[in-house]
Amino acid sequence: MKGKNTPMGKLMQYGIALQNVEKSNYIKEAMMLSGYDEKKINEGKVLLKGTEDATRNQTRKSIELSAASSEFKRLKKQVTEFYKEQRAKAKIVFKEDGNAMDELGINRPVPSKYAQWQDSVAQFYETLYTSTALQKKIAGIGIKKEDIISAIDYVTLLKNKYIDYIEIKGVKEDATKDRNKIFDKLNRWMHSFYVVAEIQLKEHPQLLESLDKRVKS
Repeated sequence: MKGKNTPMGKLMQYGIALQNVEKSNYIKEAMMLSGYDEKKINEGKVLLKGTEDATRNQTRKSIELSAASSEFKRLKKQVTEFYKEQRAKAKIVFKEDGNAMDELGINRPVPSKYAQWQDSVAQFYETLYTSTALQKKIAGIGIKKEDIISAIDYVTLLKNKYIDYIEIKGVKEDATKDRNKIFDKLNRWMHSFYVVAEIQLKEHPQLLESLDKRVKS
């Protein structure tokens, strides 16, 4: 069972309260004395429905973000592995050729930040692709033109996956903000509801518990 302090637990509790408040004539009439008539209760139900919808949407976006993140990380690991291997081979081949080392971007450490790392990987393969002379030299250690083309395809795919991930991340953050905003409104509404319920039903704690509000002994 979901804890009542979790978002799903609160939604469950509030749903029970707003259903049961109208099932008992005594509770219904008692709450009406403080202005919680059918119109007022429907106001709470609308807030509850909106919060449930926003929560479901936020959950969907979280799942989508998790999937996008996993796919991006999987592909980045794959690109990292073959880039690391082929970069090491290129450093051996061109160790005496400073110009080639500079053109390929292998005369400096591999950047740790993703954007710079992606640029370095793209520079390496695009430079190899456009230079027949470099291709001939590096073919001797097993890196052929088709390997370079395949690598460029993977790097392009990785770039697109990262763009997708960032977009989905932003959408998920907006969904979370929307969910939190309406949840805050619902929490405030239900707090007032329970304050009134505790006053009106103080002589009938068992009825208060039917609104899923625990009574302190």
